[in-house]
Amino acid sequence: MKALKTFAVLGLALAAPAFAQAPIPPDIGGKVLPSFVLLSVQSGDGRTILGTGFLTVKDGLLATAWPLVAQGRGAVARFSNGEEFECSGIVDKDAKRNVALVRIKAFGRPVLKMEPVDLPAGNPVAVPAVKDGAFGLVAAVIGETSVIDGVKWVRLAGDVPDTGNGAPVVDAAGSVVGIVVMKEEDGKPAPFAVPAAYLLGLDASLPTQPWGAAPAAAAAANLAPLDEIDARIGRALMAVTEDSACLAWAGEITRGYGFLNGVPEVVYQMQQSLDTAMAALSEVRTDDALRLRLGRAIVPILANQKASSESFIRAVVIGQQAKSWDAQSQDAQKRSNSLTQSVSTQIAGLVEDLKALEDGSAKFREFLTFEQRYVLGLAERPSGFRLGVNTYPRNPFLLLVVGADSLAKKMGLRPGDLVVSAGGRTFTAADDFEEFKLLIKANLGRKLEAVVERNGKTQAVTLKIPNEIPADALYVR
Repeated sequence: MKALKTFAVLGLALAAPAFAQAPIPPDIGGKVLPSFVLLSVQSGDGRTILGTGFLTVKDGLLATAWPLVAQGRGAVARFSNGEEFECSGIVDKDAKRNVALVRIKAFGRPVLKMEPVDLPAGNPVAVPAVKDGAFGLVAAVIGETSVIDGVKWVRLAGDVPDTGNGAPVVDAAGSVVGIVVMKEEDGKPAPFAVPAAYLLGLDASLPTQPWGAAPAAAAAANLAPLDEIDARIGRALMAVTEDSACLAWAGEITRGYGFLNGVPEVVYQMQQSLDTAMAALSEVRTDDALRLRLGRAIVPILANQKASSESFIRAVVIGQQAKSWDAQSQDAQKRSNSLTQSVSTQIAGLVEDLKALEDGSAKFREFLTFEQRYVLGLAERPSGFRLGVNTYPRNPFLLLVVGADSLAKKMGLRPGDLVVSAGGRTFTAADDFEEFKLLIKANLGRKLEAVVERNGKTQAVTLKIPNEIPADALYVR
């Protein structure tokens, strides 16, 4: 697509009082236009309706006029540099006040600040617009304000084009003080503005509602494909399990004076995975009872796991600042441990529903490694005992934690070991860790030759297997 021209600010020297004693500067377009879009909305009857909108609040959110998108079946936003991005649906709306927030698949662009101020008559403002394919600003003057059915309507005097629906009304600082809503007057569209405060009243945290042309069609359009829901459930549960394993590892390396080194970076990365999983699952809409129950149950599990991570981070940060693992740090870590335990209890309550989903969904099964099935209670461990280690479900042979008094430690394994083989049997991340444990069980009272990667080097180790599995290592049924 060829680059689009930008037209100049038009007619700013209008005979009107200066807005807050500051005229609209000629270069204000450089601040406003990068956040402004031409919005092409596909309506239910097949027409394409043109309007505008602007990025505000945070990445991925576009403000516009509700009448423009109310019957939309889809929308594409075009920026002044010619880039186009799809809009995936409505986040929130106020039909009475004619404002809406739309989800746009664009990130990293500047967002416009909104100011909930009164709009006194006679003050000059600027309105971004698109004319003949070119992006620029037009001058406008605030007219009289009327309150109709409890809603403020501010008349605008200026050459705002018919496609102005959804454009921001900006002051001399480039802040949004209102949003344009075109109304019919004498059979012609006339530009009005409603206050920016109406947009600030919308909830930007709501899940995106996909496009739909009518209530009945919208209900169907809101339903996510079952495979997509199953994938989101699988990813969410994997994020919980991996974060729990990560916290166990981080807890070990911050023991003693390890907390003085601060929070390991991977802990923050795991938090981001939890946030992503929570956002993805919160947006799901389905009429499938099983998936609806699971989705509603897993979101608070994700929230609790994140809270556990945050409490651990708080413990380390407090300790680092005080240079002592004092009562505050200890209390924060206890809370982290308590939340992790509550997550395990919550997951245990989902076993029957998870088994039903596993039976009926090949997509969900893609996220069930051997270890994940054991963690979720979908299968019993055939070995019947614990080694006293913590691992990631996607690589169970990497021993993140080896307990100080654990069976694994007594046999000769160490934290950070990657078990490569044992008894001539080679293992990969895709194998079942229980097979290694069954080898140990089959060699009680003997020595088992194994190979591990330790401290970056491959080395042979001789595992000294006890005569029997200690009672405290057995799983209690």
